[in-house]
Amino acid sequence: MVCMTARKKDNLRKRQEFIDTATELFGQYGVDGTSLRDVIKASNGGKGVSPSVFYYYFDSKDDLINACMDSYMGSYARSIIAAFDDDGQSTQDMIDNVLVCVGQAWEGLKEFFPSANERDDWVSRFDRLFVDALLSSITPSMTHALAKALDQGDLPVTQLSRQVGPSGLAALLCTGTSTICRQLQDPVSQSAQQVEMLVGTYARQLLGLVQD
Repeated sequence: MVCMTARKKDNLRKRQEFIDTATELFGQYGVDGTSLRDVIKASNGGKGVSPSVFYYYFDSKDDLINACMDSYMGSYARSIIAAFDDDGQSTQDMIDNVLVCVGQAWEGLKEFFPSANERDDWVSRFDRLFVDALLSSITPSMTHALAKALDQGDLPVTQLSRQVGPSGLAALLCTGTSTICRQLQDPVSQSAQQVEMLVGTYARQLLGLVQD
């Protein structure tokens, strides 16, 4: 049992090394500009590995890209959850901190898919990456934070919040944010500040903090 556990940890570590190496290369050259050969050559501290080692952990470049995106979005999910769980901040500060994380995550995705030619790749992955890997994972903490803010009077009790409750508000915030980002005509040209502004306006209106 001990040997199996150690082996599993070693496999996870080696798999993560490929993810970290590929993430760095994708950030520099984009997904299309990075080949599997580049990743394999840069792995193992730049010493490289045999292709068979890579294919032990991943089925293809596409499989590697998805793993990198899951890891990337997971890191931002943890940052957003930390913002929701920080009891020492106001509701407005919480919203602002979450928006910064969303904007930073957006900027990072633009680095992975930097060219117009990669638009189709961006669109095909967006829902899974943004909704499944990020928004769905933060929903429980968001629901808890919204419930607390409503109970303490930091958020106004509106007809909508009475009808759907904190969990419903959290779901609407997540799906609305996804829709806003997905509907942007040219994701590559949109800045983090623009995304933060659009999502922030939506969130504040939904939560009754500003009027239309």
